[in-house]
Amino acid sequence: MTDHLDDPPLSPSTRTLTPRQRRFVAEYLIDSNASQAFLRAGYSPRNSRRAAWRLMRLPALRAAIEAGQQELAAAAKVSAERVIAEYVRVAFASVDDYLDIREDGSVRLDLEKVPPEKRGAIADVRVEEHTSPEGGRSRIVRLKLASKLHALDSLSRHLGLFAPRAIATVTARTQKDGGGAGRDLATELREARERIAGWDSRFADED
Repeated sequence: MTDHLDDPPLSPSTRTLTPRQRRFVAEYLIDSNASQAFLRAGYSPRNSRRAAWRLMRLPALRAAIEAGQQELAAAAKVSAERVIAEYVRVAFASVDDYLDIREDGSVRLDLEKVPPEKRGAIADVRVEEHTSPEGGRSRIVRLKLASKLHALDSLSRHLGLFAPRAIATVTARTQKDGGGAGRDLATELREARERIAGWDSRFADED
């Protein structure tokens, strides 16, 4: 058995897909896993990774996947800007945004006072009721924020902050300008935060 595709390859000018290729597109849109979509579409499991890679190179099939992704994004009202804004909420969330520190040093958590744009960074809230042997009762509220490290990593990937090309550019500017690049980067980050603040207000109006 060879590792060729079960369907004949499409030429760049061909705009139609075979039924099995259309099934592959539908399966790929579920989890973006080409190898698994290849198998679920009914293709031979032999050399599935290589065969799926070859299938993904077909222009007509790539166009069908992109069209499907756009339809899914539109249906969910998701845009690249909104995804980045959600990452920013998590990445730069601070526990101080959720706690009320009183004059006596005690700490109180009041989620009703937390604005909606801050609640998106909350991963888990647990309330524990305790009764002491003397009959006294106490309540402990545990607040867990979403992973800042994961959000920062995803955000940096979206923005290309740690791409080799970007690092080389910053290094070259630093050597040439004697530190001026740092000030430029700070300006860019400040402007990015201002843009994201605008996205937050716009999305709040949409909701």
